[in-house]
Amino acid sequence: MGLFSKKRKTQAMTREQALACTPVQNNVISWEEDPSGHVEIEYVLVLKPLFYSIFKRFTSESAAQPRRKIQLDELGSSVWKMIDGRRSTSEIIIAFSAQQQIPIQEAEQSVTGFFRELGKRGLIGLR
Repeated sequence: MGLFSKKRKTQAMTREQALACTPVQNNVISWEEDPSGHVEIEYVLVLKPLFYSIFKRFTSESAAQPRRKIQLDELGSSVWKMIDGRRSTSEIIIAFSAQQQIPIQEAEQSVTGFFRELGKRGLIGLR
C-alpha cells in the first residue's frame, strides 16, 4: 500500500440526467435585484489556507471571510430568477428559449454554461 490513496472516480452525468436535475441556489449567499432588473449576488470567497492567512494578516481582526459581489447582465438575471428549486434545468431552458425567442439548442448551451459557472463558484447546486 502506498502513501497516497487512490482517487475515487466519479461517473459523469449523461445529458438527460443533467437536464432532469433541479438547480437550487446556495442558501448562504445573498442577492438582490436593482431597479433595472439586474441581479447582484454576494457570496463568501473560499480561500485556500495559505491565501486566507495572508488575507487575515492584512485585514483587521474583526474582518470576516472575504466576500465577492457579481453583477449579472439581463440574460443572467432572468435565468437566475428562474432558479426556484422547483423547475428542472430543461424547464428553465425551455422558458429561457421562449423568453428570448432563440432556438432551444442555443438556449441549452447558454443556460448550461451559465449553470456550470455558477456551480464552480458554489452559487448553485443540482439535485
